[in-house]
Amino acid sequence: MLAIKLSRFGKKKQPTYRIVVLEKNKDPWGDYLENLGHYNPRSKEITLNAERIKYWISQGAQPSDTIHNILVKYPYISYVKWDCNSPVSNPGSTFLNERSQEEFWIRYTKNFYNICDSLIKTHPNVMFQVCASGGGRVDYGSLPYFHEFWASDNTDALQRVFIQNGTSYFFPAMAMAAHVTKAPNGITQRMTPLKYRFDIAMSGRMGIELLPADLNPEELQFAKSAVKVYKDIRPIIQLGNLYRLISPYESSLASLMYVDDLQEKAAVFVFQTQRMFGDFYANVKLKGLDPNKKYKVSEINVPKDKQKKFADEESIFSGEFLMKQGLECVYFGKQDVLSVNLMGEFFSAVFLIEEHL
Repeated sequence: MLAIKLSRFGKKKQPTYRIVVLEKNKDPWGDYLENLGHYNPRSKEITLNAERIKYWISQGAQPSDTIHNILVKYPYISYVKWDCNSPVSNPGSTFLNERSQEEFWIRYTKNFYNICDSLIKTHPNVMFQVCASGGGRVDYGSLPYFHEFWASDNTDALQRVFIQNGTSYFFPAMAMAAHVTKAPNGITQRMTPLKYRFDIAMSGRMGIELLPADLNPEELQFAKSAVKVYKDIRPIIQLGNLYRLISPYESSLASLMYVDDLQEKAAVFVFQTQRMFGDFYANVKLKGLDPNKKYKVSEINVPKDKQKKFADEESIFSGEFLMKQGLECVYFGKQDVLSVNLMGEFFSAVFLIEEHL
């Protein structure tokens, strides 16, 4: 049987340890099969080759109690990104006989799920994200063990409209990680407004990959406000029913909405993917509302200086009206409560629809 143990080296009274895999009955100071990392008990520094540890555990290697203690020693860790880009470099197993080689991937996958199951049971307060080459490990088998998955390494807001649209046909918004990142984007070098990036991330499981130090005071204030807005509408998005209003593949305008089960609240998203002279869009007609209910319409996630204020009587419409008439795309002139401002490139809007009693 194989084991993962500590193997001491270094100076006297200054112990440092290798984390190695070897036959269980062998002396850990002797020969080992592979060095999996290092542990310095004085500085508390620990380096682990997670990919190889996972591989050896899948082959039956058992971590010693000491290794387990190291892994649970830091309870303040609350988020783990499981980035597994190359799970197997050389397909095949020296532990399986010739006739059983075809079982390799089945056994590997089952053991991977077993490890995941053990992790979430041992660390119920840790959030786990599954990631591999951008969506490479998005599968139904792993979803029970991970809180979210990474749909793509491409975080460009414009292209995320298309990526998240396609992903949502198979996987729920609750698990689809959608992060706000810097501009210009690291991959496409595209400049997009901060609001545009936040609006698109809000249509999934929003996360943020921005350094506060890189934001000016106005941007920082907007980011704080956007986080609060998302927390307010998060139950609608993550637990509601998805309705596709306009496909980004059929128009330079994209729109979708989420409606809760009781048809009391809804969140509507509208994204402009391209601005061309002469473009005019039909109204964005909503779906999934109760035609007999009255709803209050409010545009949200808007900077304070651009917020539209209307009296309650100007903001209330029937579900039937909103599904037949909908939101009006506006390019110039006066706007009303149902206007979607498209007076420039990369404009977007988020509307909250609430039942009015």
